[in-house]
Amino acid sequence: MQKVLIVDDSQTNLALLEHMLLREGCEIVSAESGQQAIELVAEHDFALILLDIQMPEMNGYETANRIKLLERGKHVPIIFITAIFQDEENVRQGYQTGAVDYLFRPVDVEMLKSKVKVFLQMNAQKQRLEQEIEERKKQDATVSLSELKYRAMFERSVEGLFRASVEGTFLEVNPAMVQILGYDSVEEVINVEGMRQRIMPNIHDQQTYLETLRRDGFVANFEFLAKRKDDETIWCSESSRLVGAEDGKEYIERPLHGKSHTFTL
Repeated sequence: MQKVLIVDDSQTNLALLEHMLLREGCEIVSAESGQQAIELVAEHDFALILLDIQMPEMNGYETANRIKLLERGKHVPIIFITAIFQDEENVRQGYQTGAVDYLFRPVDVEMLKSKVKVFLQMNAQKQRLEQEIEERKKQDATVSLSELKYRAMFERSVEGLFRASVEGTFLEVNPAMVQILGYDSVEEVINVEGMRQRIMPNIHDQQTYLETLRRDGFVANFEFLAKRKDDETIWCSESSRLVGAEDGKEYIERPLHGKSHTFTL
């Protein structure tokens, strides 16, 4: 469960904030001083810090500065909470020390919940991305950074991208191509014999396409009527190339460069 740190020298304020966030799906950790907050940040990973400004010994600004020096604290968003320091100069100082937002007392419950929910969602997305990267590293320790970037571009591209056998079986397709062709999942398209012929049903188009690939090694802006899963036909334009692999076989693929479009309406 994600953790939110609340820092305030008033036990009443701590109890009130904790009660407000009781049902927000996060673990609340409390600190009654700036020094205690720093020690907790050094030991735990927090999604968000709610930090009171007016505290004895070490105020919120100094606490924030010292938290940002910690490895675990330098990227944690901080929201300052104050009843007194609401003027423009103090707000500016807060942002300069690393605050991402301000809340003024009396705290609006719905506004507090809304802000906390947004930062929890952002942290969850960050955690998922970090986990995905870590899993990919474990699957293949030799994968280079450029290959990871290529895979990310392949998955997120708005163009339909693929790698296929010359015989017409798609070995890889990205989500955009699946959507363009009206299928529900990648699994419906890849490793299905004759899928190319189903998508490109016109025999003359099939022959011209393969002849051009064999002769030139590529096709550029090859237009044809494609058949979607629901049998609707749409005009598509494809630019792809014929490449040789280490196993001696030839494959058709759409490279991630150039100005051409693959399976793009």
